[in-house]
Amino acid sequence: PEGGQEEAAEIDDRALEESPVETEVRRSAAEGPRDFHLQMAGRRPEEGPAEIYAIYTDVTERKERERRLRQAETLVRNAQDAFFLIDVDPGGAESEEGGAKSEEGRWEFSVRRVNPAFEKKTGLSGEALRGRSPRDVFGEETGGEIEENYRKCIRRKEPFEYPEQVFLEGEMT
Repeated sequence: PEGGQEEAAEIDDRALEESPVETEVRRSAAEGPRDFHLQMAGRRPEEGPAEIYAIYTDVTERKERERRLRQAETLVRNAQDAFFLIDVDPGGAESEEGGAKSEEGRWEFSVRRVNPAFEKKTGLSGEALRGRSPRDVFGEETGGEIEENYRKCIRRKEPFEYPEQVFLEGEMT
């Protein structure tokens, strides 16, 4: 990228003076700019020119995943609607295709996290919910209905909407 020669010369100098050096840099590649983790070491032999050794590790995809994760985290944290994330455990059953198999009663569901809007609207803290099943949180009847809706979603292999009301602290929400 433009201005990269100055940055490269500065890193080279650091590698010769401070050896070793680790930093992240952006470099031009055939498919466009890429991000790299750069590890460098330099030495000045008694005779001949200075030597610099470098290892470039492409971290472009990792940085993009991290950026998307930060965006998603911001959306979840700042969403005005109640949001919860459920972990789905197929109970060790495997299908012939290598994926999870949905045998009735084998699926287990547990809360991974909730957002602040969920905590505010329900009065339930994410810390208290983490790892608990819907049956554990809402009781056999309501929790069972919730889990059945999760199973329907799994069987359909696509999202679907349904009305859901639960009894919390003496009132229906």
